[in-house]
Amino acid sequence: MKRSLRKGQSSVYLQYENTGESMGAKLFEASLNDGVASISFTLAPVDSNQRSDEDHLHELDLVSVTIEDDLIITEISTFFKAKEFTELQLHIVSKKKLLKFAVSPGGAQLNGLVLNVSRS
Repeated sequence: MKRSLRKGQSSVYLQYENTGESMGAKLFEASLNDGVASISFTLAPVDSNQRSDEDHLHELDLVSVTIEDDLIITEISTFFKAKEFTELQLHIVSKKKLLKFAVSPGGAQLNGLVLNVSRS
């Protein structure tokens, strides 16, 4: 079961241990398969600075991702409401690579959904 959350452009905030940056993103989706819930999007840098920042995702350890778009947050909540799942994953397509992260919902933030990357 898959649902489009937003087709147009939005932005996400990627947090690393010592730095963080906002990045353009698109094609937000939610899916549920065999008890695994996933939220996915494709990075879409809007300028040369963001294209340079995108390299951090491939070089540094991601700590969390914040989705700040109210429509996307509402759609995520609606999609997963009353559904049972055992695992939550974040899938990010960046530079034609699919990166998968086990995540858990983070602390409350005004107008933001924080997804903390789980460490094994």
